[in-house]
Amino acid sequence: MTCDLLIKDTIIIPMDGRKPFRGFLAVDDGIITFCDEGECDLEADEEIDGSGYIITPGFLNAHLHGDFYMFKGLLDNMPLREQYHKTNRLYDLMNEDAMVLSRTLAYAEAVRAGATYIVEHSFRNPGERTIEPFRAVGVRGAVTLDISGLESGLTDLLVENGIDVFINAPSEEDFDYSYLKDIAEISDRMGYKVYAHVAETTWRIAICEERFGIGPIELLHKTGLLRRKPVLVHACWLSNRDIDLIADNSATIVSTPVSEMKLGDGVTPIPKLLRKGAKVALGTDGALWNNGADILAEAKAMVLIHSLNSTPGAITESNALDALTSMGAEAVGVEGIGKLQKGMNASFVLFNANSPEICPIFISEKISNLESALIMSAGSRAIDSVYVCGRKVMSDGDIILSDTLGLLEEAGNWLMSMGGRIENILKE
Repeated sequence: MTCDLLIKDTIIIPMDGRKPFRGFLAVDDGIITFCDEGECDLEADEEIDGSGYIITPGFLNAHLHGDFYMFKGLLDNMPLREQYHKTNRLYDLMNEDAMVLSRTLAYAEAVRAGATYIVEHSFRNPGERTIEPFRAVGVRGAVTLDISGLESGLTDLLVENGIDVFINAPSEEDFDYSYLKDIAEISDRMGYKVYAHVAETTWRIAICEERFGIGPIELLHKTGLLRRKPVLVHACWLSNRDIDLIADNSATIVSTPVSEMKLGDGVTPIPKLLRKGAKVALGTDGALWNNGADILAEAKAMVLIHSLNSTPGAITESNALDALTSMGAEAVGVEGIGKLQKGMNASFVLFNANSPEICPIFISEKISNLESALIMSAGSRAIDSVYVCGRKVMSDGDIILSDTLGLLEEAGNWLMSMGGRIENILKE
């Protein structure tokens, strides 16, 4: 038998319940056909000596605002509420060309950090051009659409191009009881998961409590939306009752610890959520609030912030890697990714096992520093290449399908052309 690609004699972290092992990984037509210890007798069109690599499933970046990549660093040292008006005014400067360019650069950085699936939390979409950044970088993913977007015909185009769709629910300042019930009904009828910022800041929670007399999680429960197993982003301020409701309804959480620290939002109570059985994924948020799209940096931050906020070991490197891969895929409801096993999508990351960021590696029957090396030490510098659906999309830091340097020059030119208008907004 033959296959498209065979990686031989490599360290594999399958994230499917098996411990890391040295073995072979075979890919055919974008699907993993073999992933196990020992020899593999398949012949391949391409063979790779994997002895110098560590392979993990591709990472999930479950929350990214790609449109704001163009404005990184412009609103630093300012809490979210003070940024709010300026953020909207900056966003108004963007036409479709700028939006596509911004997302393409954001996705390129995300892939360089090992992301093979990206959830674009969009406030607007550039119509049919929404698919362009995914194609330009070669990454899979999802896009959030509000109700009007679902009715525009864009949904069919996205699905035809392999892009998943979530229903975008508003944040607390735009909560409307009837609208939330409508979203729950449409989710029931059409089968799309609901995706929403929620409980990110105390001031947003106060808005909800003042208008409805209850907090946002209680309101989502009351409107029937919580039983639709929504993906809830940030959720920094949760009561014990909120955590119980989230776990009991199989709602899931996306944490973005770097932006949450930068903005002073708060700390998502991930240890409590995990103890209750809730699923957690990680995201990078927008570059306006994070200054990048490096999902490995989020994983390290997740471990560190809970060591400080609770106790060392409250969140382990194993928890963080799970949130990037298997558990993260479960959290957003995407099948076929997050694990390296036969029949799964062939999206994976090759780390350079000989890089100084990773070495030395110790693996025995009882003890290993492998997960610690990847989460706490490696960083994106140690990534050799990234594969999506069996196709290499990044190698040695270069996005294969796009001229990243040319795109960066184009972005710089656009930003400078908007210089006067940007200065006026920042002075407001």
